[in-house]
Amino acid sequence: LGLFGMGFSISTARLGRVADILTTCAGENEWRGVRIDLDEIGEGFDVPEIGEPKDDPSEHGTKIVIRRLDPDRLRFLSSKHELIRQRLGHVYSWLLDHTAITIRINGKVATPRRHCVWSEDRYVPYGRGAQSEMIPAVIPIDHELPEADACGDCGHWQQSGLEECGRCGGTDMRHRRRRIHGWVGIQRYLHTDQFGIDFIRNGRKILMSDKSVFEWTDVNDPAGAVLVEYPIEIPANHGRIVGEIHLDHVPVDYKKDRFETSSREWIWAMELIRGKGPLRPQYAKKYNYDESNDSPIGRLFRGYQKNK
Repeated sequence: LGLFGMGFSISTARLGRVADILTTCAGENEWRGVRIDLDEIGEGFDVPEIGEPKDDPSEHGTKIVIRRLDPDRLRFLSSKHELIRQRLGHVYSWLLDHTAITIRINGKVATPRRHCVWSEDRYVPYGRGAQSEMIPAVIPIDHELPEADACGDCGHWQQSGLEECGRCGGTDMRHRRRRIHGWVGIQRYLHTDQFGIDFIRNGRKILMSDKSVFEWTDVNDPAGAVLVEYPIEIPANHGRIVGEIHLDHVPVDYKKDRFETSSREWIWAMELIRGKGPLRPQYAKKYNYDESNDSPIGRLFRGYQKNK
């Protein structure tokens, strides 16, 4: 479905000229598959079948072997094993923590990067009298949206009842659940960069430490200045609000490295997570919004704005 990047053919072709794709089931005696050789493939795109014997008949799975590697990319990647392992551990940390998937780089396991946050049982009191509240250090989010149809060919989401995909014209429409879920919370240390929200799509982090949730623009003046509302306390530029939010249904651009922020799905998600109005009461009053922003980010901002 092209959920995770540019796609198999482009990604393998950038690494090498030959790709062997082999698969097998438990009980079979060989691996079976095809070989894609970019220097041999013709206009008909026919590729030869290949196979190799198995040492262990119980073995099962799929493997992709890329040969005739691009010298420049090989030279670049071979010196960055540790950096690649850390990056993959961060991007796929949710999958590594919640599924049986393991990623190894040159035999070494990529470990997930976990947020260092205060316990859900910790809280701070805020306000007085009838307006007082206890704001927990971690706030869970689980919001169901009306179900919609997703295209089985390209993954595009659209309203239910349409017979064809509005993007690719496919007819394999599948009724699916839409849900915004995850958490936001308070990190146990301040940092100038390591704060913000990780936005996840199908188990992969599309945005990491994203700080756009702390920015606000008046919808009545889209050409107006962007109001950066957090962090504002001393020490300057040091933040500690973090989180992980799953947005499987929100569309992404063709490279799958950012969300389509103009889509209604993204706008709805932002309104749920940080509210429609500003986080700071004085600006909310100035722009005629409710001064009490009760969104998850709004509550954390209110309770933990001061870096005590």
